[in-house]
Amino acid sequence: MFYFKDFFQEDDVERISAMFLKQEEENFALFNYVNELSHEIETLTNVIDNLHEKIGKIEMTAILLK
Repeated sequence: MFYFKDFFQEDDVERISAMFLKQEEENFALFNYVNELSHEIETLTNVIDNLHEKIGKIEMTAILLK
């Protein structure tokens, strides 16, 4: 049978619980950070796409004006 005490090498159930909660808090913080970075990447990708579109329009205007 699997025992958490053996896995954590800790006899104090309260300490095991505290370790688990601390790790869960860190995991949630990292999850939120990754989501923020993903949103930032999406926003920057849209900005770059818009800039490429504007550059293309400017290039076409320059060609037509020649």
